[in-house]
Amino acid sequence: MLINQELQTIQSAVAERLLNRSQGLKVAYIMSRFPKLTETFILYEMLAMRQQGIQVEVYPLLREHEDVLHPEAVQFVEAAHFQPFISFPIVRANLHFLWKTPLVYLKTLWDLLRSNWGSFNFFTGVIGIFPKTVLFAYQMRSENVQHIHAHFASHPAAAGFIIHRLVGIPYSFTAHGSDLHRDRHMLREKVAEAAFVAAISEYNKEIIISECWGNYSEKVNVVHCGVDTEVFRSRFHETPYEKGENPFMVLCVGTLHEVKGQAHLIEACRQLQGRGLDFECHFVGDGPDKKFLTELVEQA
Repeated sequence: MLINQELQTIQSAVAERLLNRSQGLKVAYIMSRFPKLTETFILYEMLAMRQQGIQVEVYPLLREHEDVLHPEAVQFVEAAHFQPFISFPIVRANLHFLWKTPLVYLKTLWDLLRSNWGSFNFFTGVIGIFPKTVLFAYQMRSENVQHIHAHFASHPAAAGFIIHRLVGIPYSFTAHGSDLHRDRHMLREKVAEAAFVAAISEYNKEIIISECWGNYSEKVNVVHCGVDTEVFRSRFHETPYEKGENPFMVLCVGTLHEVKGQAHLIEACRQLQGRGLDFECHFVGDGPDKKFLTELVEQA
C-alpha cells in the first residue's frame, strides 16, 4: 500500500514538472495541406498540444479548399501562416539568408536537390517548397518558435530539415503510410538531423531503421494513431444484429484510394457472400478510386 502511494506521488510530481516545462512552449506544425478533412489525426494532435498549455502555430505548405470543415479546425485556419509559392516577402527572405549565410543557404539547397535526385515527385516538390519554407524559417525565428513538428516524411519533413539548417530550430516528424512506403528519397538525411521521429507502427519503425542502415534506432518512437475516447465511446447496448433484427454490418470509413486497401475488403465480402453469409458492407468517403471500387463491387 505504501509503495503504491509513493509511486503515485512520484508520478504526480513528474507530471507536474513536465506540465510546467510546457508552459510558454511554442511549437510549429508543418503539413502538406491544411485544412484537410481526412487528416483528423493532425487536428486532434494539435488540440491535445494546446490542452497541455503549448502554443501551436500552423505552417501549411498548401492551402486546401474543402467544402466541409471540422468545427475544431476553424481556430487553426484563421491563424495559419498560409503563403503562395512566390511573393515579395518570400524573395526578401531568400535574399536575406543568401546574403547573411550564403554557404548554409546554398549547401541546404544542394543537399535537398542531391538527396532527392531520381524521384520526380520529391525533386520537383523541394524546388517548389524551398522558397516559401525559407520565409517560414525567417518568421519562426522572429516569433521565437522553439520546436517544429512535421506530419509526413515527405515534403513536410523536408521543410523541417530546411528550417533547422537555416535557423537551428530543432524539428521532428511523424511518418505515416504512403509517405514512407512509396518513396524514401532523403529519409536518412531527415532522420539524421531530426530531434526524434514518430512512427505509427512497429513495422514503420523497422522500415525507417532499415533505411538508415540500422542507425538512429534511439530516435524512432512508435506513437500509434488513436481517437479521443471522450468523443468516440464504446457501446454498451446490443446491436440490431445481436438482437437478430438485421444482418451483420461492416463499416469502412476512409479516403477511397489504393493505399487504404478497400479492394481487399470487397474481395473478402465476395468470399463471405459465396459462403452464404448475410451481411452488409458500407463505405464512407470519397477519392480517386471511387469509380474503380464501384465497378469492383458490381463485378463481385
